[in-house]
Amino acid sequence: MFPLSRLYPPLERGSKFRGHRLEATSESGIKGETVTKHRNSRGDWMNSLLILKQPGKDEKEFRSFYTWIEKWGFGDADKSVVIRSRNAHGPSRIEKYDIASGKLLAECSGSDLLKDTPEWARPFCDLTDSGTKE
Repeated sequence: MFPLSRLYPPLERGSKFRGHRLEATSESGIKGETVTKHRNSRGDWMNSLLILKQPGKDEKEFRSFYTWIEKWGFGDADKSVVIRSRNAHGPSRIEKYDIASGKLLAECSGSDLLKDTPEWARPFCDLTDSGTKE
């Protein structure tokens, strides 16, 4: 079996992969990273928690629907955060949260073709319109 780190897709500019941690900083200075706190039944670390740190504000935590956060980023001029997660196998899920309130704003499958995916979620989709993986 491949190490978990090899299963992750290429990261967006400004992000880096450290172990099971995905880090990024927004244009407005919000820092975020995924955190591994638990192991699954096979002993693999799960990074299903995203923590955002805003200058002068309390930390915000966002828990993904599935076990592993594969990709995440900021949206709506740093007012929202978008997370793509999946279990060890199967489809992914994309969730959009309001950073200020922590509320879930929208969600969709991340494994649909781009033409079937909402505009806000397309940069996080698994597949392109031609059906190839990103």
